[in-house]
Amino acid sequence: MWDTLSWYAPSVIALEDTKDRESRRGQRVRKLLDSLGQMAEKTSRVRVARIPKKTVRTAFDPQSKVTKHQIAEIVAAYYTELRFQVPPPRKIWMSEDERMSIFSAVAMAMVVMYGSIYEGEIT
Repeated sequence: MWDTLSWYAPSVIALEDTKDRESRRGQRVRKLLDSLGQMAEKTSRVRVARIPKKTVRTAFDPQSKVTKHQIAEIVAAYYTELRFQVPPPRKIWMSEDERMSIFSAVAMAMVVMYGSIYEGEIT
């Protein structure tokens, strides 16, 4: 991981805020994300932005009524190289497509970089 940090030299690492009461992450993932954030802050002096899922949803729609698939479509509209990676809408009996994690990560990065993404305008 440290080789990756030194190669790309990010100024910010965005992680899900697992301390948020709405976080549904298991204990193992919570510990992993907390450890990653602490190690990045101590060793590489990179700012770590811990963002709750609700903040990401609110950045794309103030009423937070946007679905993960809709967020993926908005992200793909901004980053056209991802448009072919948007999976088809999920049926209720289907598990989430593994490609959705790409869009969750990019959406979180967009929130860190731009703040609010609403009605097609990045503010």
